[in-house]
Amino acid sequence: MVNVRSDLGDKLGRAEFDGWTIGEIVIGRVKMRNITVRCREGAINMMETLDRVVAATRKKRAGSASGALDLQSPYPTRKLSAEIKIYLDLLSRRNLSNCFLYNTKHALRLLICAAGDIPVGQIKSEHITEFWDAMLTWPSRGSHREEFKSMTDRQIVMWGKENNVPAPAARTLNLRLQLVRAFFKYLIDKDSIRKNPCDSFSKGVRVVDADKKRRAFTDIELREMFDHPRFKNWAAKFPHRWWMPMIGLFTGARVTEVAQLKVADIDQVDGFWVIHIRQTIDDDLVGKGAKFRSRAKIKCPSSIRTIPIAKELIEAGFLEYVEDVGKQHARLFPHLKHRISPKTGLLDGEGYAPIFKMQFRKYIKGFSSAEYLGFHAFRHRFISVMAAKQIPREVIGSITGHVVKDPDTHRQSVMDMFYIDPAIREEIRGHSMAEAIAALMQLKPSIVLPCYTRGQFDKCFGPDAKLFP
Repeated sequence: MVNVRSDLGDKLGRAEFDGWTIGEIVIGRVKMRNITVRCREGAINMMETLDRVVAATRKKRAGSASGALDLQSPYPTRKLSAEIKIYLDLLSRRNLSNCFLYNTKHALRLLICAAGDIPVGQIKSEHITEFWDAMLTWPSRGSHREEFKSMTDRQIVMWGKENNVPAPAARTLNLRLQLVRAFFKYLIDKDSIRKNPCDSFSKGVRVVDADKKRRAFTDIELREMFDHPRFKNWAAKFPHRWWMPMIGLFTGARVTEVAQLKVADIDQVDGFWVIHIRQTIDDDLVGKGAKFRSRAKIKCPSSIRTIPIAKELIEAGFLEYVEDVGKQHARLFPHLKHRISPKTGLLDGEGYAPIFKMQFRKYIKGFSSAEYLGFHAFRHRFISVMAAKQIPREVIGSITGHVVKDPDTHRQSVMDMFYIDPAIREEIRGHSMAEAIAALMQLKPSIVLPCYTRGQFDKCFGPDAKLFP
């Protein structure tokens, strides 16, 4: 049995599989005769059958030395291209963003370019090193440039090497390595391979401050942004333009989280007005055969949280707006439409934010020429200010939806790596809503928010208004 399995594993290691015949296999009382294996898929099916028979034999003869079979020879795994196709198909069903799917597809494209279309069981750490080198020399927009249309991926990589193209940002390299690592973890979870070839490779590139392109808004930029004539002229057209920058400033929430808020997400808890970041069922999707019952998207479990509403927002009339819009619609910003994938007709994972992000970036360009400056800069500022005021980490994390790591694990949290000076070390302790309110009072931006007027957006909700579920 072991020799047969080893022989089959050796044959599967060849670039082409031409098939072969097994005269007889005997496992316990089970006999199999005249088995012909014509293709790789057939070999996989045969090995799965053998595994089940061996497992059943082990159970039957448990406790006897003769029942212990050592089958450590190679598994007959599918080719890399086949596993990638299956993996991408699974990801496409999970309501993930197009950006994530594109990055995953591109990372795996570079992997197969570097390693070749070999069985996944044969991929070693050396292939991951080659994949890393391919990332370093892949030209910017190499998938879309006209001069590369007639070239193979290997030729594009060689062109990049010969022309000494600049390497991608460290964050991009680390992201793609992480995506490839997740692919091999998926293969381990479904018992296709036994070890992740990325484990023996470097953890990636250390990101230094000079490589950080995202940053917080400065005081000057905030004053320019909320300059009353400029802001009112831009924001008066739609309520999401008016309120989303203010909410971002005083909550540090992600743009997708703010864009999908419902009127029901504004609530009172223990006497405090709060914003619930959560995923709730959309009534219009229930019972209609929809693939998903909620359009809302939550990044991870720690993202589900309750944020106290800052006094400045309340004084600016936010609760009055909530009351006004609640008479018209279930969502806080119904002029924002959820993105639908043109290929599948399903929710594409981008949420309600894309249109607002484009509008907001264009508005920022009116007073700042900085690159990579967008809504996320509110999040950077919120966390940076909180850290400078020495607010405990777990209080910051409870508002922003970050997990604070146990210091004994020696692992940095996202706040440590991207937002907070690593020299700062705060003692981890419990928190309450009152502490979160006290933390918000430390923000004190050097601006005065424009005040909302009741009925200000009545025209936006008129009979001709385009409102979306």
